[in-house]
Parts: sequence; structure tokens; C-alpha cells
Amino acid sequence: MKQYRQAIGDFDKAISLDGHKLIAYVGKGDCLRLLERYEDAKHFYTVAYNSKKSNISLLLRRAICNMEMKRFEAALDDINKLLESDPENSEAFYFKGLIFGKLSTYNVIQDNQMTPLFVMNRQSSTTQTREQSQEPSMKSLR
Repeated sequence: MKQYRQAIGDFDKAISLDGHKLIAYVGKGDCLRLLERYEDAKHFYTVAYNSKKSNISLLLRRAICNMEMKRFEAALDDINKLLESDPENSEAFYFKGLIFGKLSTYNVIQDNQMTPLFVMNRQSSTTQTREQSQEPSMKSLR
């Protein structure tokens, strides 16, 4: 933990010397996230992202912070922005799935793009359940 604190000090020094070096903001955000200071980490990722919106990996980092703070809708917003720029990003779909897994109810989601994914997964599990129920059990074979 002491090493993270030292690293944060080094990132602060880098930022004070040249505030345009976004890597220092990202590095500080990463250290803060590892220290579970998610709100602070999110701030530094946001500063870096607002300076260079083409760096979509910052959206993923920010979404992770929002997930840890149980701000699932904000996390989904970041994931959706990321997918608008990179529709084939497998990490974004992975985290999108994690977020859905953590949500207690799906009707809080306002994004229509999410509904087909949920419905598709639900239909798939319903089909599997039906197929499993049609298979004879070991007890019925005795």
C-alpha cells in the first residue's frame, strides 16, 4: 500500500510539471482504484477522458469504478459510449454482462439497446430449462 502512495506522489509531481501528460492522470487513477478510492479514481479518469475522448479504455476504467460504487446505470452509460466507438470490444460486453448480473431488476434500464441482449439470454435459458425437463431422470429409468 505504501508503494501506491509513493506512486500517487510521483503522479502528482508529473501532473504539476506538465498537466498535459494524460498518462499521469491515468496512472494516478489506477493507483486510487487499487486503493479502493473509486470516486477519486473516477475523477482522474474523467479528466483524462475529457482531454482525449479517443482513449476509450478510460471509459472502461470509469465503468469499473462506477460498478464498485454500485452505480450501475452510470457504469452502463460508460460501457454504451465505449461500444458506440468500438462495437466489437469484448471487454465491454464482459463488463456489460457483469453489470446485468448485479442489477436486481432489469426495468431500471432505460437503454433500449440492452433489452434484446437480456431477452436473448432469457430465451436461451428458458429453452435449456425446457429441454432439461424433457430429458428422463435417472429415477424414472429404474
